[in-house]
Amino acid sequence: MTNTMKVVIMVLSLITGTVAFAAQGSLKTIEFVIDQRERNALLYIPANRSRFKGDRPLVLMIHGSGGAARGMPSLTRFRFHTLANHDGAYVVYPNAYKKMWGFGEAFADTARDTGVNDETYFKALLNKLAEDYPIDRNKLFITGISQGGSMSYFLACRFPGQVKALAPVAMSLPKAFKELCADVKDMPLLLMNGDADPVVPYRGGKVTFLGRKYGSVLSTSETVSFWRKLNGCTKDVETDSLNRALNDKTWVERKVWRNCHRAPVVLYRIKKGGHAWPGGRQYLPKALVGRVSREIDAADEIWRFFRLFF
Repeated sequence: MTNTMKVVIMVLSLITGTVAFAAQGSLKTIEFVIDQRERNALLYIPANRSRFKGDRPLVLMIHGSGGAARGMPSLTRFRFHTLANHDGAYVVYPNAYKKMWGFGEAFADTARDTGVNDETYFKALLNKLAEDYPIDRNKLFITGISQGGSMSYFLACRFPGQVKALAPVAMSLPKAFKELCADVKDMPLLLMNGDADPVVPYRGGKVTFLGRKYGSVLSTSETVSFWRKLNGCTKDVETDSLNRALNDKTWVERKVWRNCHRAPVVLYRIKKGGHAWPGGRQYLPKALVGRVSREIDAADEIWRFFRLFF
């Protein structure tokens, strides 16, 4: 190969690399002060955003206890970024104070007390994002894993006029939130729980990890029943099974309640699945959190559900 040819190939590689990078959008740290504390979040800005007119939807992807915003894109294998590029949506990864979400004194038994009520954090974060970016703050879509799932319920019930749909993963409704959520109406819900989850019991009870208890949750069935009543759903249900990864040792049962006032309820029961994000990475040893199912990609399923309400 001649030196000229090598130079041409190198230049083409640089050009191709630059274009590919540009097509990926960008991840930006958002910083602000609230309650005399420095707080932050990560915001994914979709590629080619000039193609999309008007204010865009915002997807909140909330980490669990002990986690951090920086670990969430890789948990989903960056799938939300690809989907955000396609639809011109923004994705924000909030960051908890001391890696634990705070729900205020009224819900102190749902988490270790950090002295923080993160409702004010989320209000400040949404205000800042709406000021600086073309985001429709009345088109919020919330998902999260584990305690991030708890925060998904909390925010949906605190701001029902702004949240268009929620999709908790590995988390049933905390018992402490039943009264808070009692007046919510027509809120689309997608719930994804593993029935072999060693942390959040599928049949309800105490949330436990490494011997520590973090409040109580309804069973998955009770959570779905509670939300179906909120949405005015009948008992009519469509059921199907997904078993795509033959060596996975898990399978998925999907139930959809469509005959509701306006908002459906969807349950993915991950059979033999653990405290995990289906299709994501094994973020902790199987002995601690159980199996990660490969039958579905949670990011794809959740985004497809959210897109119905964009």
